[in-house]
Amino acid sequence: MKKFGKIIAIASALLFATSIYFSCSNSADEPKKEEQPGDDNSGGNNGGTTDDKNGDDNSGTSDPISSTGAITESGIDFAKLGIKIKASTATFPQDFVRGFDASTVYAIEKAGMKYLDADGKENDIFKVLKASGVNMIRLRIWNDPSKDGDASKQGNNNLEVTKALAKRATEAGMKYMLDFHFSDTWADPSHQKCPDAWKGITTADEMKTAIADFVESTLAALKKETALPTMVQLGNECEGGILLSNTANTSVQAKAGSENFKAYINAAAEKVRVADETIKIVMHASRGGNASVVKNFIANTNGIDFDYIGLSYYPFFTSHGTLENLKANIKAITAAGKKAIISETSFCWTCDWDSRIDDGVNNQLWYYSGTNNAEGLVQAAKSLVDSSGKLVMGLTTMTKDDKTVIAPTVQNQYNAVAAVMEASAEAGADGVIYWGGDWITNSAGSVPSAMENQAFWDYDHKILDSAAVFSYGTQKSNTAASNTSTSGGGTLVDNYAYTADGNLIEVCSASKFAGISPKSITVSIANVEKNDADGDWWASYYNGESAWVSMKDGWDDSIKGYKSTITDSSTISYFKENGIKIGMLKGLTATVTVSYE
Repeated sequence: MKKFGKIIAIASALLFATSIYFSCSNSADEPKKEEQPGDDNSGGNNGGTTDDKNGDDNSGTSDPISSTGAITESGIDFAKLGIKIKASTATFPQDFVRGFDASTVYAIEKAGMKYLDADGKENDIFKVLKASGVNMIRLRIWNDPSKDGDASKQGNNNLEVTKALAKRATEAGMKYMLDFHFSDTWADPSHQKCPDAWKGITTADEMKTAIADFVESTLAALKKETALPTMVQLGNECEGGILLSNTANTSVQAKAGSENFKAYINAAAEKVRVADETIKIVMHASRGGNASVVKNFIANTNGIDFDYIGLSYYPFFTSHGTLENLKANIKAITAAGKKAIISETSFCWTCDWDSRIDDGVNNQLWYYSGTNNAEGLVQAAKSLVDSSGKLVMGLTTMTKDDKTVIAPTVQNQYNAVAAVMEASAEAGADGVIYWGGDWITNSAGSVPSAMENQAFWDYDHKILDSAAVFSYGTQKSNTAASNTSTSGGGTLVDNYAYTADGNLIEVCSASKFAGISPKSITVSIANVEKNDADGDWWASYYNGESAWVSMKDGWDDSIKGYKSTITDSSTISYFKENGIKIGMLKGLTATVTVSYE
């Protein structure tokens, strides 16, 4: 498919501090491979043609939605993130694939564009992705993209480009999946074009040899660079087959389930096993939540040597089904004796448009299209739901022209991808790979993109906080129960654990209290050992008047820690503007909860 305050060490007589600041708060002319099939599974337009690129108006401006400074090569400062992080309820295996397709990086960088980290500095995209939680890169390979105008501009993913990207990924400490399209250009359910170099082949045996030789030579070249893949995908969204056009005759084509299909893929698989027997082989189908597609693919790949079925799942396409449909198909794959992985997914962070990146290509994902395909964010509001039909992962909606749509925000980009990860892990899949996250663009149109509003970099090419989703399931929640309520209470920090090397924590920012007029704020520091000998500094909070208020007398046996309820209006006012700071003795480990009435 085709666009955390800061940690400060402060030393004093008894107090070393760590301050952690929580902020709360498609088209027909699109030159991209993922021409997703319509609802009738017959193939169709990739998302449909949008009426305009920015959705709201044609002002050509976008609100600033850049990173808050949380994601750099050194890692994610979760305390600085300007988005809410929910704790996972699924069990993620330690080796769960947290993948990112970086196939377009070479072309984008060659065109002069730069990937910026959260500090606004140019940084190696692979190092920043690794620090964000990505553990696997996905790279497509085309036979000879110079034979196709679109492919040559949209990645130019020949062997030399693939080698360069593979080396960078492995040197950054990540594994990678190599995706053979068996074409000079995009391969998908509607397009399985035989490479020009093979179009004169007249027999199936010759074609089988050509495919096997191509796989063998590609892996040999990568092995020479000490950059063999961990996984190899044989065919891209090939539930209909491979090499279905641009051939000398139909006898060399390979429809799914045919003898040619099995012979070609098995010949390729044999070369993979010889290159390195530990490499896992993936067969890939689109429409991950479509039961008939997956059922037929399982049947049509019977007799082929492979390990995984990879699924594309784009919740904004009607034919891809709901999360519950996706989970059912994952279970069907594992029941058939194969492992499952989500090879592609994506979601947008905005529907605004910015003239600085006008590449002349309409964006794939918009509010709705009104064409023969899915309704974009209208469909997403129907797909990203649980078994009761309720939106998952805190996703929020808005009304657009009397239609309910998932709001296109950085927070919802995180939420949508986290929802796919959660559902996949629950159903037993081994990972999720994001597609198009690298596909930034510019007004020169040198690397045209329909995906820039689904990338993980904003229109200034600065990384977005939503990229923290690759660490989803590994971090505690920083989610506020409410940041808009004017009457009810809520928990502002849920089970945040102190670490032993820090003692001062700013547990919430002013934006946590936006729109709230609390009558009282309660600070709880639970699960600590009582030690009166250490005096007032054992636990305290800062009241905004250059004074620390001791919580020593607020011991509460029920929480095995300290609790203090603040009602002073001047202190509450300070908290609303500046956040709450808690100080504790060095070496303490505890759980902090801040709630309000």
